[in-house]
Amino acid sequence: MVINTNVEALRTANNLNVSQTNLAKSLSRLSSGSRIVNPSDDAAGLAVSSRLRAQIKRLDSALSNVINAVSFTQTQDGFMKTVDKAFRRMGELAMLARDETKSADDRALYDQEFQQLKDYVIDTTDKQFNSVPLFNGADIAVTIDSEGDTFDMEGIDMVSNTKYQDALDKTAPAIDDVNGVASTGVYTAGSAHSLATGDIVRANPLAGSDNAVVPALTGSTNYFVRKIDATTFTLHPTAADAALGTPLLTVIPTTAGDVDFINHTKRVNITTADKAETALDLVKDAISQVAQDRAALGAVQSRLNFTNEQLSVTKENLSSAISRIADVDVAEEATQYARYQILVQS
Repeated sequence: MVINTNVEALRTANNLNVSQTNLAKSLSRLSSGSRIVNPSDDAAGLAVSSRLRAQIKRLDSALSNVINAVSFTQTQDGFMKTVDKAFRRMGELAMLARDETKSADDRALYDQEFQQLKDYVIDTTDKQFNSVPLFNGADIAVTIDSEGDTFDMEGIDMVSNTKYQDALDKTAPAIDDVNGVASTGVYTAGSAHSLATGDIVRANPLAGSDNAVVPALTGSTNYFVRKIDATTFTLHPTAADAALGTPLLTVIPTTAGDVDFINHTKRVNITTADKAETALDLVKDAISQVAQDRAALGAVQSRLNFTNEQLSVTKENLSSAISRIADVDVAEEATQYARYQILVQS
C-alpha cells in the first residue's frame, strides 16, 4: 500500500483539468458560433477558410464593379433613347421640308427646330458618368471574377463616328472676328470668309462671350450674304434681297467688337427641298447607327446581368463551404458542453 503519493487523487485532478479545458473550449465555440476558436483547433481548416474569406471579399468588389458597369450602360441607354427621339424628329422635319408647296419661310421655321435638335445631340456627345466619357468610343474593362479577369465592354462612339457626325455636322465653316460698320452695312472678317452670294450665315452658338455683346444676334436667325470680296460682305433678310443688294441689315453695331458667324449653308440644314433630302438621308443613317448601338448596349447589359448572377451564386457557395469548415454545429457542441459540465461537477 502506497501512503505518500495519492495516485488516484492526481489522476482525478488531471481528469478534472482536461474536463475543465474541454468545457471552456466548448463554451467558447457556443458563444462565438465558430468551430475554430484557436488555430490549434484545426490548422488546415483555418487556412482554407481564410483563403475562402479573402476570395469572397474579392467577389464583393467584383460584384460592385459589375453593378457600376450596369449603371454605366443604363446611363448610356438613357441618353441614347432621347437621341433616338431627336433624330426621329429631325427626320420628320426633313420630310416636311421636302414638300415643294412649303415656302422658304416655312422651311426656315422647320430648320430652326432642326438646328436646335442638332445642338442637343451635339451636347449629348460630351456627357460623362462619374467623370468617364459616355460616348467617346473607348472600351471599358469590367471585372468578372475574384481573380481579376475582365472583359472589354465595347464603347459607343458619337464623337468620331461618321454616321453621327455627318448628320450633326458640327464642324461647319466658321467666319471669325467679324466687324461691322453701321453706316455702310459692310462686314469685314478677320480672314478670308469663303462665302458666296446667297449663302446663309448664323451667329456661332459656340463662340462664347464674343457674341454676347450683340443682343440682336441669335443662333437661329438666318442672314443672307452678298459677297463683296474675299474678306467683306453685306447681310440681307432674304436670298432675293441678297441678290439685289438691298435692303441692308446692320445687326452688328460699330461698338460691338469681334463677332463670330458660321456658314450655315454648308451645315446640314433643311432650308431648301434639296438640302432637306440630303439631310433626310444623313439622319436615316444616324438613326440606323443609334439602333445598332442600343442593340450592342442591350447585349452588354445581358452579359453583365448573367455575370452578376454568377458572382452571387459563387459567393453563396463559397460562404456555404466556409460554414461547413468553420461554423460550429450547435446541437453537437451543446451535447458536448453538457457532457463536460457533468464531468467537471462529478
